[in-house]
Amino acid sequence: MKPQRLLILLLISIMLVNVSLFFQMKLKEENNKLLMNMYDDKIRLISYENDIKAMEEHRKYVDEFMEEFSYLSEEKENTLDYE
Repeated sequence: MKPQRLLILLLISIMLVNVSLFFQMKLKEENNKLLMNMYDDKIRLISYENDIKAMEEHRKYVDEFMEEFSYLSEEKENTLDYE
């Protein structure tokens, strides 16, 4: 083979390696973006789960208060009926 052909083949192979590395880098960046989005979604999900737990706990206290209030209200009505 002529040295010029070898040089051309070498340049083509270097270009192919560079193109391959470029696309690998782009794929890695895209993968990192997707991983960060998944991480953000996971954090958001945990936050929502904590909010739901807090609302359920609050609802329990509201239900207890309403039971106590209705009991006191009934007791007051009963005492008014006797008067």
